[in-house]
Amino acid sequence: MYSKIGFRRSQNVKEVIHIRASKFSGYFNAECKRFAVDPHVTTFSDIREILMTAFNLDSHFNLSYLCRDDNGDNIYLSLLTEWDLDAAFMTSSDPYLCLKVEKGISVNRTIPTSDVVRNASESMFGSTAFQVPKGWSELAENALAKITGTITQSLSPTHQGNLFFPKNEPLGDCELHDYLDKRGVLVKPEDLRLRIYYGGVQPSQRKVVWRILLNIFPSTLTAEQRVGYMKKKTKEYHSLYTQWKSLRNNDYVEDVNKMIWKDVLRTDRSHPYFSGADDNPHLISLHNLLLTYALTHETVRYCQGMSDIAAPILVVMNNEPHAYVCFCGLMERLETNFHPDGEVMSKKFEHLALLLKHHDREYFEYLESLSANNMYFCYRWLLLEMKREFDFNDALVVLEVMWSSLPPKPPKKELMLGTLSLKKGHGVDRVKRLTSDKKRNSIPDLTLSVKNLPKTTRAGASSGSLKNLDKIPTTTRDENSAPREKKPPKKRFHFRQKKGYAPLQTSDMYAEDKDAYIMARGNIISRRSDEGNSSLPAPEDLGCGNPFLLFVCLAVLLEEREEIVERKVEYADLVMHFDKMIRRLSPDKVLSKAMQLFAGYLRTHSKLSSAS
Repeated sequence: MYSKIGFRRSQNVKEVIHIRASKFSGYFNAECKRFAVDPHVTTFSDIREILMTAFNLDSHFNLSYLCRDDNGDNIYLSLLTEWDLDAAFMTSSDPYLCLKVEKGISVNRTIPTSDVVRNASESMFGSTAFQVPKGWSELAENALAKITGTITQSLSPTHQGNLFFPKNEPLGDCELHDYLDKRGVLVKPEDLRLRIYYGGVQPSQRKVVWRILLNIFPSTLTAEQRVGYMKKKTKEYHSLYTQWKSLRNNDYVEDVNKMIWKDVLRTDRSHPYFSGADDNPHLISLHNLLLTYALTHETVRYCQGMSDIAAPILVVMNNEPHAYVCFCGLMERLETNFHPDGEVMSKKFEHLALLLKHHDREYFEYLESLSANNMYFCYRWLLLEMKREFDFNDALVVLEVMWSSLPPKPPKKELMLGTLSLKKGHGVDRVKRLTSDKKRNSIPDLTLSVKNLPKTTRAGASSGSLKNLDKIPTTTRDENSAPREKKPPKKRFHFRQKKGYAPLQTSDMYAEDKDAYIMARGNIISRRSDEGNSSLPAPEDLGCGNPFLLFVCLAVLLEEREEIVERKVEYADLVMHFDKMIRRLSPDKVLSKAMQLFAGYLRTHSKLSSAS
């Protein structure tokens, strides 16, 4: 039977559904209402209207229903669409359907005039549609245009000292369905990412939203099809897991297993999810999904740092197979970070150095005097995408905002989870290669110390030197001593102005030139000529596909400029300074500054592209 909106309820749904709804405005004393509905004529909108009347609510509230997970535990699932309501009626209404109502925050709240974001389609250069580079637009369609056209609107001298992030409350339950159609198909992927870019995601919604951000679903799936898709991928994971479990007597599998377990035991152990004894089931789940990935992805295998990348996903998903699927989705983009040739990481170092030189030449040349201008001390930042630099919960916000800055790239058919090519009795050559690596059981931690950078330890492959890492300053001291530092000159620098770069002037803050924009503290201002801006790679090339990451790194560097340059620290102090900042950075402060810098870059690049 079809409802008023043409949605067909499942035939197995009962004739009458008894509902018990509880409104939570705090931790105690929930207000409860009971009522009954005919599921075959009651729509999702009807349910919301009933609850609005019963609890005297406006339209901004979060709705979820009580059900049981695969382990039989009670959990609340979001109720966002007709498909969700149909599933709730079918699976969770005996003897009655339990609904939880939580008051949300209006997305139309009043904000200061200076913070108002104009329509994304309105260009800051006039009414002409915003243009982006061809290669980028082919991938993202209008995704980057919407982000660019919006974030550049709010870039003005009045923003100095104000937070650029968050501009909105985190994306909540009641708002997510605005980006879906009646069947649950994601119809506004770019708008959703833009919304997350400005405010992040409520923790209760991360499990749903991260799957979208990590591009694991084909774009045309309905809500019901996504549920079936995850069930299918769960079975695929269990099949891969069972296959390698049968090979535990294989020497190669055992060696990779030991390497991964050693890393897992020191991954985020201060977080409650991974704390406690070494037999913590969450540690075992993290180990299982990493080993499954290593054995089913022959060209990538396992490298140090992957446990850091997988840990936040597992915490959010709280489900081993689902976390594995999301990890595979993320590694579609990140796997080149771990290739033994090191070409991608070398390119990222090069781009970050170019970016710093472009924005603050004096700072760059100071690092050059320390032989640190190759930016290798930022290795951990680029490899792990800043995950370790923030407190764990803050890192979740930074990661989702960073992912939302990227164009959507869903799989055309479905996400591949890998293939296990290893069979019983195979792997002798792999074992020889693995055991030839003397450091396989002593993987260096990802501190910023240069002595850890030249080799990338991977499971099943010899340590591959990163391209051009022979230029890193070396030391003949004891391994535990500080690396040799090169002292900067005692006198103040006097730099020659080179073609394409304008001198840094604080007075430029008030220049009429529209290309002047505020950076960092406000006392570091960059005004770049068109020729100077053209020296930076295009968005699709900058940072090897993740340009916003470089601006996050740049924001951290500029924030510490006074500490580094004005105090004339030596190389060892530089390394130690940034190492001490692990898990201490402020996400709001860093993201605000990064967004300002990113907006200026996108605006200027678009202007240059349209001029050419």
